[in-house]
Amino acid sequence: MTDHTTTTSTVAHDAQTFYPDEVQRIAERITAHTPGQEPPGMTATGSRLLAGSGLLDCADEPDLTADLLLDENGQGLFYRGMWNLLAGPRGVGKSWACLEATRQEITAGRDVLLLDFEQLPRRNVKRLLRMGVPRDLIERHLTVLHYRGGISDITWTEIIGTPWSLVIVDSFRAAMSALDGGVDESASDVERFISRRLLPLTHLGAGVIVTDHKRKADTTYTDQGPVGSGRKIDACQGAAYTIVPLLTPADGALGSFRLVNDKDNEGAIKARIPDSRERGNLVQEAAYVEVDSRPGNPVPTVIRISGPRDASQIARDKLDDTVDMLAAAL
Repeated sequence: MTDHTTTTSTVAHDAQTFYPDEVQRIAERITAHTPGQEPPGMTATGSRLLAGSGLLDCADEPDLTADLLLDENGQGLFYRGMWNLLAGPRGVGKSWACLEATRQEITAGRDVLLLDFEQLPRRNVKRLLRMGVPRDLIERHLTVLHYRGGISDITWTEIIGTPWSLVIVDSFRAAMSALDGGVDESASDVERFISRRLLPLTHLGAGVIVTDHKRKADTTYTDQGPVGSGRKIDACQGAAYTIVPLLTPADGALGSFRLVNDKDNEGAIKARIPDSRERGNLVQEAAYVEVDSRPGNPVPTVIRISGPRDASQIARDKLDDTVDMLAAAL
């Protein structure tokens, strides 16, 4: 598969259309309300005006459910129409989790965009092939954009004007630097990148998963957000996770990691997570993931995602992982 800018039909739009501010969206809903015509009992104060506006229509809308990156029970871990965050140290499984989400979407016949600012595209395509994704589905439904430099305004307009099902951005820091020249430690740079780049990617309903790097020492405690500005996790629309590595994924071996939930704006994911405490910290594990590249699988690499475990299951699995690790070392 060769690198290309886009494989699907695109619609040209004025780029300014796709840089909406969430405040502006709310303001547009508020303008549907005519001042002086408040419902009975309402006043024209800011809070009452908001309550008396068309925003009340949301009461009739169904609750959002997470339906990206499904576990073995069909429960999703990320939301569509929002940008989600996946943080962890290098080499612990972030790419594998994103590729499993990609595999699920491609095999369902939906289009995926991989904005890759770090890996070589052929590595990700090779992994998808090892995961058993047919070549024709990859060619039909996957678009890979690999950039070490920036993306022209024309190309960016085409990207955000295409109705993707899933968009993977790898990684937050690299994409922000390449596209906007931003730095990780600046809250204003982070906010500008989210407003100009991540929010526009969601406006046609795509689920966006953005990877982010953390120091290895940070993975012990879930109350520490991604590297740099805490604005990232504060502004995350959907779900945010920290990957806690157990066994490092490798060819011919079994790798495993935990997805610990740091944020869930909609509440659909946290509602099914049993709480446990580790080292005095409240830990909400959303999923246990295995990357199995051992011989004997139906395809070279199988990814298994089990649902959240309670504290006793976590303890038992930790013991099993330790035994596997010691056995592999002998």
